[in-house]
Amino acid sequence: MQFAFAKDDLRLEAEPGLSATCPECGRSVIAKCGEQRVWHWSHIGRSDCDSWSEPETMWHRGWKSLFPLSAREVSCRAESGEIHRADVKTQAGLVLEFQRSPIAPAEQRKREAFYGEQLAWVVDGARLQGDLPRFLKGARSLEQLTQGIFGVFISLDPSACFPRQWLESSSPIFFDFGGPEGAERPLWCLAPGRAEGCAVILAITQGNFMALALSQPKIFEPDEMLGVIAEGLRGRNRSRQGLPGFEWWSAHRSTSRRRF
Repeated sequence: MQFAFAKDDLRLEAEPGLSATCPECGRSVIAKCGEQRVWHWSHIGRSDCDSWSEPETMWHRGWKSLFPLSAREVSCRAESGEIHRADVKTQAGLVLEFQRSPIAPAEQRKREAFYGEQLAWVVDGARLQGDLPRFLKGARSLEQLTQGIFGVFISLDPSACFPRQWLESSSPIFFDFGGPEGAERPLWCLAPGRAEGCAVILAITQGNFMALALSQPKIFEPDEMLGVIAEGLRGRNRSRQGLPGFEWWSAHRSTSRRRF
């Protein structure tokens, strides 16, 4: 946990010697400021009150630091009273979960159900040694449909690029494969669902991703995009031509928003 409450209800980051209370349960937490792990707050004598809490790395903190302080570690409450801390929840309502450690499929589905259609994952795509080589090899078979803010590709075998555990997610998953830092670093998104049996994969620069994330409740509308792509693919199969419907949609979406 990166933030806790001081006595005056100010949000504090962990520093040696400080004490504070948990924003969710109100119990005391202590600052853990060692040399092996990222500095964080820890509950005294018990596990974190949020069962979805996981140890953070510099990768997590690096991503979270791109967002305003008010958007980080936001408590979200369901109608049932269940509470969880979103890694990021923007003023527009977008929820981002940054995932580096393995996650059980059942827990993944629970998080997607809890946060709903506003959720998008950002996953460390190079956590394991073979992750990046697999993506680079699998990307050779991707078929590109169009360019723009999003580069749009289709694949009949997304497992050639991405870990199997993420293939059936109901939320968009943005894979961060590392590389040069900065706004032009690409992220690769596996969209939820399929278009005419094809997986849809989007490429977007980190800069454009951040601009959309800070201004919209969703990075993109999956149902709308998949529907137009599916229609275009059906038309292409009949005529063996391009995707005029999708090209129009892509151009319309690009010009209807501010350019980045």
